[in-house]
Amino acid sequence: MLTYSLEDIINIWKVDCKVDLSRLEDVSADSSKLHAKYLEIYAQNNLDIREKELIHDLLWHEKRLWLDGKLTPQQLLDKEWKPDPFNGIKKPMKSEIGDWLKTDSDIQKSSRELAEFNTKKEVLREILSQIQWRHTHIKNILDSRKFESGF
Repeated sequence: MLTYSLEDIINIWKVDCKVDLSRLEDVSADSSKLHAKYLEIYAQNNLDIREKELIHDLLWHEKRLWLDGKLTPQQLLDKEWKPDPFNGIKKPMKSEIGDWLKTDSDIQKSSRELAEFNTKKEVLREILSQIQWRHTHIKNILDSRKFESGF
């Protein structure tokens, strides 16, 4: 399945969220299709999050091994990492390694990607909630029309 960017999801929702007031019955009937569409995107995004988490955890582990000096010269060459992760600075204490990992550019890039997927998850949850309550909004529109017409 195709993975959508956050911008794509928002732009698609901007079109899908519009309610054609002249065909409320069709809009109500189409809610299930709309729900299925966004549920599929949501499910795929959750799978993508899990994949990104696994990649992030593996990267964290490999970087930890690098900082601990436990990678072979060949592994360093394969990853294109410098033999001395501290650039001549005294190796930090064990309790400081987490701070070094958090500032690593590869770890930060992975964290940003994971954050983007989690943001998409939040947006998709909100969209699904709006779709879930769409019938209530339509009912409110119909009730308002009845009231305005004197019924």
